[in-house]
Amino acid sequence: SLSYKGKKHDASQLMKLIEDPNEREVLFLKAELLLEENQYVEAEKIYMELAESENESLEILMDIAFCYIDTNHLEYAEVWIEKIRSKGYNLDNSKKFRNLWCDFCLAFGFYEMGAEAFLKSLEEDPYSITHWNGLSQCYLSQMNLEKANEAIEFSLAIDEKNQESLEIKAFCLMMENNFEEAIAIYKDLLKTSVPYNKKYIYEKIGLSYTQCNKFEDALVYYQKWLKEYPQMTNYEKSEIYSHIASCYCNMKRPAEGLQYIDAVLDIDPFNSTAIIQKAVLHIQQGEEDTSKQLFDKALSFCPEDERDMMLYSIACSCFFTKKYTQAIEWCKVIMHEYPIPNKKVIILTACCYIELNDKKNAYPYVIQALQLCKIDFDKDNQSIEMIESYIDRIKEEFKAAVNYFETEG
Repeated sequence: SLSYKGKKHDASQLMKLIEDPNEREVLFLKAELLLEENQYVEAEKIYMELAESENESLEILMDIAFCYIDTNHLEYAEVWIEKIRSKGYNLDNSKKFRNLWCDFCLAFGFYEMGAEAFLKSLEEDPYSITHWNGLSQCYLSQMNLEKANEAIEFSLAIDEKNQESLEIKAFCLMMENNFEEAIAIYKDLLKTSVPYNKKYIYEKIGLSYTQCNKFEDALVYYQKWLKEYPQMTNYEKSEIYSHIASCYCNMKRPAEGLQYIDAVLDIDPFNSTAIIQKAVLHIQQGEEDTSKQLFDKALSFCPEDERDMMLYSIACSCFFTKKYTQAIEWCKVIMHEYPIPNKKVIILTACCYIELNDKKNAYPYVIQALQLCKIDFDKDNQSIEMIESYIDRIKEEFKAAVNYFETEG
C-alpha cells in the first residue's frame, strides 16, 4: 500500500520489521519493491531462489511471470514465459499457461495474438466474463469496434451488472463518439465502483464532457479526482493537470491554464506535448514571441522519429488558435523536411488558406487533398468555383484527421 502511494522508503523500512523475512509472500513483496527501485538484478536473484526452492513448479514460474507482467517488465516476463514453455506447457495443453499468455499479450500490446488466445479459451469456457472482456479489449486496441462491441455484449449477456464489462462498454461508446451514453454508464458505475476504480471513471467522464465541449462539467470531475486522490503518481498528476489545462485553454482562460501546465512541467521539464500546450496558452494571451520560443523548445526535446508528428501538432495548435499564417509556415516546414505527400498536412494547409479566404493559394492544396482523400471530382473542370463546392468535404476530412487536437488544445 505504501509503495503504491509512492512512499517507497517507508515501505522498505516497514519490510525490516517483518519477523520472518524468508516467507514466500514477503520475498515476493521484497522483489516487487526492488523492481519499483529499478534494482532488476537483485529482484531477479530473489525470483531465481524462489523458483529453485519450489523445484520450478508451474505455480511458482507463473507467479513470477505474473509479477513481471503486473510491473510492466516485458523482457523479464518473456524470460519466465520461456521457462514455462521449456517445461512443455503451451496454449493447447495448459489452460493456466493460456490464461497467463492472454494477460501477457494484453499488457504488452500483442493484441492480435491475445485475441487468438482469448478465442481459444472461450471455446473451452464460453461463459467466462474475464475472457470476453479481454477479447473486447484486444479488438478495441486494434480499432475493431464492431468485434469489440460484439464481445462485450456477450459478456453483459452473462452478467449485465459486471463493472469491468460496463467500463469497456462505456469506452466503446466513447470510441464511437457516443459520449452522452458513455457518461450515463460511467455515472451509474460511480454509485457502486470500488474506490480504486473511481479515478479512472472520473477521468473518462471528464474526457467525455470535453468532447461534448462541456468544459465546466469536465473540470468538476477532474477536480474530484484531485480532491479524492491526493496521493497519486507523478504520471497521474501530469495527466490530470494536462486535462485541466486543456479545459481552461478551450474556455479561453489562459492564466488559469498556465498554472496547471506549469505544474506538469515541474514534474517533467522535457514534456514536449506540455510545452506545446503552454505555447498555445501564451498565444491566447497575445504573447506570440514566447509561443514561438516554446514551439522551438518542444522540438528540441522531441525524439527525431517523432519530429514530424510534433511539427504537425504545432501546426494544428496554430490553426485552432486562428493563427493560420503561422500554421501554414509550420506545414511548409513539414513538407520541406518530409517531401512525401502527407494527407493530413495537405488538408491542414488547404484549410488554413480557406480560413484566410485566399482561394488562389488554397486551390493547389485543395486539388491535392481531393486526390489524396480519393474524393471524386471533375478533373476536367478545376476552376476555383468548382473547387469551392468541395470545401465542406475538405473541412470534414480535416476535422476527422485532427479530432484529437480540437479537444486537447
